[in-house]
Amino acid sequence: TSGPVEVTVQANTEQIKTKIVAWVEAYNELLKFVKENDQFVKSDEFEMNRSSDPNGDIRDGYRQLKDRSGIFAGDPTTRQIISTLQVLVASSYPSLSEPDYRVLAQIGITTGDVGSKWSDIKDGYLRVDEGKLTKALSDSPQSVKDLFASDLNEDAITDNGVAFKMNETLKPYVQFSGGLITARIETIKSRIDQKKEAIASKERSLAQKEQQLREKFGRMESSIREARSQSEYLKSKLGTP
Repeated sequence: TSGPVEVTVQANTEQIKTKIVAWVEAYNELLKFVKENDQFVKSDEFEMNRSSDPNGDIRDGYRQLKDRSGIFAGDPTTRQIISTLQVLVASSYPSLSEPDYRVLAQIGITTGDVGSKWSDIKDGYLRVDEGKLTKALSDSPQSVKDLFASDLNEDAITDNGVAFKMNETLKPYVQFSGGLITARIETIKSRIDQKKEAIASKERSLAQKEQQLREKFGRMESSIREARSQSEYLKSKLGTP
């Protein structure tokens, strides 16, 4: 066409909203997973159960205690991670855009509405007010973007925002090579291997001891048979009834 062409560029707010909701869901899934696997059965509960059966094997009770406790029970690492992430989602972040969205609550992401009961918000799960999020994206998608990741000193390198800070926090734990979780897994594997070797060594020692006892009692039985044979021989020679 020879006439003027007007091109309008608009942010795909629905796609951005979908990704933000997915981010919130992933965060909540992490909290849920850790919560479900961080349960610890207290020793007094174990003692109470044991008192109902005082003749029960304490080893069985201990195994039940371990089985009912989560895989992260007593592990400070996961608690530290979750505590740090909860601080990050509640923190304020500087903004270079207008309107300046500094906290997630301003775009509709909170742990609960104002006035919510403590029982409804104590677990720290995030909730999304999609209407408020949609409006924030409509008013200023750049401000929403900056809340999650921004370049404060304008050097073309992301250095701020809740998603950026969360990624920086998790990176030392989850990186494949040299990560803290990988190192922890390797340490646990090493301990398991050591325990297996200790068990195998003990089994070899017990098998050797068993063989020694069998040989010892075999010689003893042979000596008894020989003594009985000699006794019978002497009786026959001496005419002893």
